[in-house]
Amino acid sequence: LAPRPDGDTWRFDDPPPLHPDFVADFSDLLARVRAAGLALLPSLVDFHLAYPGMPLPGGLVKQGRHDLFIDPSKRQRFFDRALQPLLRAAQAQADAIYAFEIMNEPEWCTKNSGTGQEYFNANKTVPADAMQAFLREGLGRINAAGLRSTVGLAAHATLSRWPDLGATLHQFHYYGE
Repeated sequence: LAPRPDGDTWRFDDPPPLHPDFVADFSDLLARVRAAGLALLPSLVDFHLAYPGMPLPGGLVKQGRHDLFIDPSKRQRFFDRALQPLLRAAQAQADAIYAFEIMNEPEWCTKNSGTGQEYFNANKTVPADAMQAFLREGLGRINAAGLRSTVGLAAHATLSRWPDLGATLHQFHYYGE
């Protein structure tokens, strides 16, 4: 079911499993990357996932899934149904994976992230402790699968302001002016 508005936030009921064809396509991609002698850095989710919902034609809703970050039971089901199948596929062709990124730029949807941009922003829907719990659990699952784990941090400052999350590869994005 698509997310729905609930006051000034968005809710959804249950994260669905990945379609088997999606996992098969991911496995095929890994085989092609491996055959080319390359390695990927796939990212499971992006900060936009937690932004307020954006209804689209046909009853679809883009974004609006911040429940994944704040509700531990939904987070666990999401990781079981989406991350674990991708990790199994990646384990089968581990040399095609440079590292597995749990999330791209979590600071942009995190309240009080410590990046120095803490002015009011309606897109910052996830408390910092909930975001860090999401990242720790996801990184732990990647590590348990025997793969290098990472978070695509938006700012260097986050490396020192957030406690150790369990990533085996630390990265931040640099945007030169």
